[in-house]
Order: sequence, then C-alpha cells, then structure tokens
Amino acid sequence: MKYKCIDWHNILSLSKESPSGLIWKIRPSQAVKAGSSAGSISIVDDRPMWQMGYKGVTYICARVIMTMLNIEITDLYVDHKNGDSLDNSISNLRPVVPRINNLNTKLNKRNRVGHKCITEPYAGDFMVTTIKHGVRKTKYFSKKLFAEPLQEAIKYRDEQRLLIGGTVRGLT
Repeated sequence: MKYKCIDWHNILSLSKESPSGLIWKIRPSQAVKAGSSAGSISIVDDRPMWQMGYKGVTYICARVIMTMLNIEITDLYVDHKNGDSLDNSISNLRPVVPRINNLNTKLNKRNRVGHKCITEPYAGDFMVTTIKHGVRKTKYFSKKLFAEPLQEAIKYRDEQRLLIGGTVRGLT
C-alpha cells in the first residue's frame, strides 16, 4: 500500500543507465542531487537488493519500478527472473506469488546435493517432495532400486514441476 500512496512519476524516472533502474527527478535531500541514481545496495533477507529512502521511509527499488509501470503488486512478490536481485531492468522483473518467487532462488548454503528441491536423507539415496493443493507427497530414489538415483530424482522433480505448475519444493 505504501508504494501506491506516492506519485512516483513526479519524483523519479525509470532509467536503463542507473544501476538501481531509477533516477531522481527532484533533490530528495541535501546530499543527493536531481539526476543522480536513486538508491543503494542493502542486504534484505540475506540477499543484496537496491533500496532507496524518501521522506524517512525505505522503499525497495524493484517494487517502486513495478508501481511506476502500473503493475499491481500489493499481495505479490517482485521476482527477478534471472535470479540476480540487483538486476532491476524492466524485462527482468515480474509480479509473482511467493511460491513461484522461491523457484529461482539460489541454492541454500546448506544444500549438499547441489540441486534444488532434492534432499539426501541417506548416503546415495535421494528424496523429492511435492506439494499440490496443500497435500505433501514424497518420493524416494534409492541406490538399491535405481542405477542413478540422483538422475532419476532430477528427472522426477522436473516432470512434477511441469505437471503441478512449479509447486515442487525440497525440505532442507
């Protein structure tokens, strides 16, 4: 809601040249000149992200850009399609529900398998968990049953992702 309350077009311009994607039209403070890039890099939820301050309030630049494009984002996340949270180019941003936003996140630093949505509960055995309409289903790929259990798990995960619209998630 806080993003819609401001007429951003009087304050900022969209810019391909600015690393944040935004340039000030006005002088927002004594230290910042009109025509300069808006924002700075901050760490938000363990990820670097462009943020800017205006009248004592901090705003995420990607959300400001979407608001300036008249794209409704109230209950949505702004997803960076290429996974680079610092790339605020218009072609890289899209509004999504949280579960879709999580699909292109980077691997968790605790992920030992090296593949999203796949866990290794026992050495050489792999597990994929899917959730459809709130119902959790787990499938195991044992080295006793499969010559290449990891490859089978990857294949299954990718098939399920297509079948149920990207709601596969790993329990790590």
